[in-house]
Amino acid sequence: MSISGIRRSLAGPISIQWRGGTSARLVGYRRLSRGHWLSSERSCPTCRGSPAGRILDSSRAFKAWRKALQDLGILVFLFPLGERSCRGLSIWNDYAPLIAINTAWQIEARIFTLFHELGHLLTRTDSACIEGFSRSESSAGDPIERWCERFAAAILLPWDDVQSVLTRDFGWSPGKKVVDIDIARKLARRFSVSARAAVLRLIEKNVSEWPLYNLLRGSQEEKPKGGGGKGRTRTVVREDQYGERTRRVLIDALNNDVMTRLDVLRHLDIPESELERLRTASQKSETD
Repeated sequence: MSISGIRRSLAGPISIQWRGGTSARLVGYRRLSRGHWLSSERSCPTCRGSPAGRILDSSRAFKAWRKALQDLGILVFLFPLGERSCRGLSIWNDYAPLIAINTAWQIEARIFTLFHELGHLLTRTDSACIEGFSRSESSAGDPIERWCERFAAAILLPWDDVQSVLTRDFGWSPGKKVVDIDIARKLARRFSVSARAAVLRLIEKNVSEWPLYNLLRGSQEEKPKGGGGKGRTRTVVREDQYGERTRRVLIDALNNDVMTRLDVLRHLDIPESELERLRTASQKSETD
């Protein structure tokens, strides 16, 4: 699917959410940072254990982050755009801000992209982020892109927790530099993020330097090629692509006679026999 195709497919949910008159409840960077918002056990009920031990596996972490952003009023889409396309894109709208993630990349890279694009929404800038490992200095490139990188790394790697892990597991102490790429990779696994995110966070805090980032150039962030496995129905695929909030928006529009059954079926591209199941699922999610 092309980026222009994505924009066409988003027109319906954005228009309906706008007609609903409920703007997104986006918050600023300071509130996101304070109290490790989203990464704390209070905000993420599936997290568990101590600050260093509460980290989810990457797949569950992504689902929890996605749900948290959808609960703020953000539409979060997943599309198979291919490795030559952008990693993600964001479109600002007062009523229906949107993030789309390219599923060609590993789940840890998608988590970083999710919050990178959230940074663009907070700055009210649309984006289609293609950049990979192409720079070696913090001053290089678009300053908004650099800020969004730092923002994503700060949210995903709360510094107090990072310092605790570095001290306890790797014998680090303030003033020492992390120069071993394996430490950065282990840190990334501990926090369910990409190695790129971990290194950027270390560099921002003056614990590492840009030569460490350059060691990531050979890293593989592409999703491993799959094969076999159990096939998914078209409806399950569409639910995964469009997300819970889009489903709720469209079903609410149907229930309130803003859209017809045909309109909803056309936007979701699902069999008519599945529509009632989605209506039931939406009602259940509202009462949970």
